[in-house]
Amino acid sequence: MIAFVIIAFNLILKTIIIKLISSIRYDTQSEMLSQITNGVFIAQFLNTGFVLLLVNSNMTEHSPKFITRYI
Repeated sequence: MIAFVIIAFNLILKTIIIKLISSIRYDTQSEMLSQITNGVFIAQFLNTGFVLLLVNSNMTEHSPKFITRYI
């Protein structure tokens, strides 16, 4: 299930980044495409890594116990 959540969020994130970077006027099309590629790569890499880190973390020893007991 978490894989589908990551994929869905990455698609939404990609769309938002493309629209934001496209709204900036660059001198060349190549420069704009380069910025879009870099922005999408960094955002998706960090998003995927952060979500997987949270899913696989052991939170049972941290406060508050009533929340982390079931994770």
